[in-house]
Amino acid sequence: MSKEVEKKEETEAKHTRVAATPAKKAPLEKPKRRAAMPAEEKPKMTRPPTVKGIIEAIQSKSVEVQKGAADIRSSINEQMKENRNAVADFYAGVGVICEGILSQVKKNKDAIASFCAGVRTQMKENRDAVAAIFSGVQAIQSSISEQMKENQAYVRDFYG
Repeated sequence: MSKEVEKKEETEAKHTRVAATPAKKAPLEKPKRRAAMPAEEKPKMTRPPTVKGIIEAIQSKSVEVQKGAADIRSSINEQMKENRNAVADFYAGVGVICEGILSQVKKNKDAIASFCAGVRTQMKENRDAVAAIFSGVQAIQSSISEQMKENQAYVRDFYG
């Protein structure tokens, strides 16, 4: 019984009006601006695909894949052509560098040969000069030796 009584009291309390006291008016606040939110897309209801629909979808995707593959092949072929040209330019540059190096080596070889020839000529001239000096020294020594003999003979004859 107590439950029934409680229910009655609750329903009576709900239906009775309460006298409201006049409230003070609060200053109105400006509403806060909110960013616009995109509307949510509702998923479209789709029917289960038919075999014909599946085949058409596969064929359309196949065409797209073939177009993509053709684009990729074309791009790869263009890149290969650019790479061939770059390699050809590289080899041409290497050829020019090799020619320059060989030219410089030949010039250096010629310069070294010329230098060696000059050194050999100078060595021959130096040998000839040393031989001439040696010959002159021998002539002077023999002259001195003869002069000494003459001087000794003169002194022997003079003091003698």
